Amino acid sequence: MVNLDRRTGAVAPGRDAADIDGTSDFAMETVMAAPRRSAAVMTEVVSDPTVMSGDPVVRGTRILAETILSYLRADCSPEEIFRDYPSLPVDGIDAVARWAETTYGPGWRSMDAPAPQH
Repeated sequence: MVNLDRRTGAVAPGRDAADIDGTSDFAMETVMAAPRRSAAVMTEVVSDPTVMSGDPVVRGTRILAETILSYLRADCSPEEIFRDYPSLPVDGIDAVARWAETTYGPGWRSMDAPAPQH
């Protein structure tokens, strides 16, 4: 068995991988390979003239905020949205909802939402 240090992932003397939270070697490798994202960094909607001609997108993606907004207006579930946009960050839907509230106001879910407030 491989001995892993919980914090560094390095070999740790006298510890089996299965000793760490009861996980197996395979499970530990899977957990350690998964990217970690700081919970303190919230996803947001941004506009950058070099990305999608400056249309608002979910930061770090080329997913248009208006596209996700159309899913939300159609009462699609988060599962449907993530199935169609697997690269959307976990908090991407919340970021679009916050952006819509700021951009269109409290009636943003309505298909007849007013033009963006500048």
